[in-house]
Amino acid sequence: MPNRIRLLLVWLLLLLLIGGWLIGTLKPKSDLSLFLPQGRTEIQQLLLNELHQGRASRLLMIAITGGDAEGRANISQGLVAAMRQSDRFEQVENGAPGDLAVDDQLLRYRYLLTAPQRLQDSLSVNGLRTALKARLAELQAPLPNPFKSLIARDPTSAYASLLKAWHADNRVNRKAGVWSSHEGDMAILLATSRGSGLAIEQQAETVAEIQGAFDRLNPEGSYGMLLSGPGAFAVLSKRLIETESRQLSLLASAAIRSPICCMRHCRCSAPCWRPSC
Repeated sequence: MPNRIRLLLVWLLLLLLIGGWLIGTLKPKSDLSLFLPQGRTEIQQLLLNELHQGRASRLLMIAITGGDAEGRANISQGLVAAMRQSDRFEQVENGAPGDLAVDDQLLRYRYLLTAPQRLQDSLSVNGLRTALKARLAELQAPLPNPFKSLIARDPTSAYASLLKAWHADNRVNRKAGVWSSHEGDMAILLATSRGSGLAIEQQAETVAEIQGAFDRLNPEGSYGMLLSGPGAFAVLSKRLIETESRQLSLLASAAIRSPICCMRHCRCSAPCWRPSC
């Protein structure tokens, strides 16, 4: 066996061994937080934690387009029901009346978010007496109260007051009973996914589940869906990077193979790019 072939076999064997070792030891990760710097101060660590696990990084905005308002509302309601049955979502809302889930974190810190003077007045003897009388009147009222289940935990109604204050000057458009865009041509949903918003693989599975639920509700393709949010952007970036990497790899392979093929087909001893070939 010629020495050249032996060296080639040894080289291929080494490549196989190194490749097997890499496959067995390397653990690829697709978490974008690995590219972030380490926080040196408490404020930096808090910011990094919010980028990694905060609600802003896990928020997904979904828009249903096409059709009429009633049809978009039906798709919205069906999508909310399907997503709430999944364990991938922490909260899903579309503005349906009487269907707003309680935000446990906001409820826990309601007093810290209340103005000091207002908090002092509400926790005084007269303030507590007035609040308890108001809660008693709400229990006796014939109309349903969305905050009825919170009376024992929040007798001063601080949680409801916060929500009302925040929404007083920022009313969201509604059409056919669900949130709608300002122009009224899209039904809007908001969802908070579980896990990290920077974990691309996990967010890709979440996006795929949303798309699958929407396709089942829209078999004829009469409606469209737009998806936005940090998780959706991360998934889209991954797809673009993978597509461009494949294209560049194909171009590089073609650029390497072209001179080799040219030299193989060249039948003269001179280089194939000379006119004599």
